[in-house]
Order: sequence, then structure tokens, then C-alpha cells
Amino acid sequence: MPLDLSSFPLCLFQASQERGWTAAEIDYSREGEHWVSLNEDEQTLLGRLIAGFRVGERGVTHELAPLLAVVRDEKRLDEELYLTAQIFEEARHVEFFERWLQAALPGVWGVDLPYPELRGDLFGARLPEVMRSLNDDSSPRNQLRAVMMYHFYIEGIGAESGYPLFFSVFEKTGLFPALAQGIRLVRRDEARHIAFGTYYLQRLLEENPELEEAFG
Repeated sequence: MPLDLSSFPLCLFQASQERGWTAAEIDYSREGEHWVSLNEDEQTLLGRLIAGFRVGERGVTHELAPLLAVVRDEKRLDEELYLTAQIFEEARHVEFFERWLQAALPGVWGVDLPYPELRGDLFGARLPEVMRSLNDDSSPRNQLRAVMMYHFYIEGIGAESGYPLFFSVFEKTGLFPALAQGIRLVRRDEARHIAFGTYYLQRLLEENPELEEAFG
């Protein structure tokens, strides 16, 4: 069956290619001097924010594969192509935060500098449980549960709530130009991810209207 090049997932796939970037092309040369200009409380706050995004990006990179397997099994090639791009983009975000940490901090994070304590089991337990459950139960209801967790709770509510904190620092102080550039690029990628999640959810509800009661 021919691939529908005008489908929404393929439009997102094309946008992913047209708006591609690499973590290595960002200039991190000023991040170290800006880090040491912060006081201890400011470093702690920024460190927690970076730690949260670092853990989150690694988590979503690890856990998207079961959804990719579902659309492959259902022979939805356009969705499969887009999800391969999304996994690549999530991995790129991991690389960006790792590059920033190595460039900005005067020491090795987790060795010379301890990881900040992060509470909650979202990425260590809840996200893996929901996404990996698709391996045993790929029903529409379970797909809905996975997309809501991944694309809406984490990429929508979770990530979007953190961006204003970053931008308040960048816009008021002009500090960390590499971090500012990278966060804006990450957010642009994530907007496509959320758009795909919205599309996927709408498709599920159109094909399975009985799932609407899940929102009641």
C-alpha cells in the first residue's frame, strides 16, 4: 500500500528533517564562567532544573520503543517513520544536556559534584510500567494510557512547566547562551512530539469511541 506523504505524521517527519540541529554545533564556551558567577543557591536551583530535564530526556528516550512496536505491528508506516524521528530527537536532547554539564560545571557531575536529590518515581517506575505494558497488551485502551502518560503528562505538562524557569533566567540576566539556545531547540522538538500525541489520541478516539468514557 502506498505511503501517504500528506498524512499528519509524515508532515511532522518532514518538519523534523527540515528543522534538524546537532548538540555539537552549539557554542558552550561561556557556560563555565557563567556557572561560577552564580551563588550557591542559584547553582543548586539550576542544577535541580538541569537534573530534572536530564533524567526526563533519558527516560523518554528509553521508553518510547514499545509504542513504535505497536504502530509497526498495526502497519501504520507513517506513524512508525515519525516515531523513529522522535526517538532520535529524544536522544539528541540527552546529548545536549550531557554536553552542557561537561562544559559548564567545574568537575564531573555525579563524581566531583553530587547529583541533586530528585523525588518521585515518574521516570523510574510509572513511565516504564505504562509504556512497557504495551508489550503484553497493545489494546486501544492501553495505547491511550501510554500516549496520555508520555505525550501529555510528561512532554506536555511536565516539560512545559519547566521552560518558564529557564527563560526567566535567560531573559533577565543574559547568562548561559548555550543553554538558552539548546532549550529553545528542545522545546521546538517537543512541540512536534505533543502534536503527534494529540493526533494519536484523536485517532484512537475516532476508531474507538467507547474510549471517551476514560475522560469522564
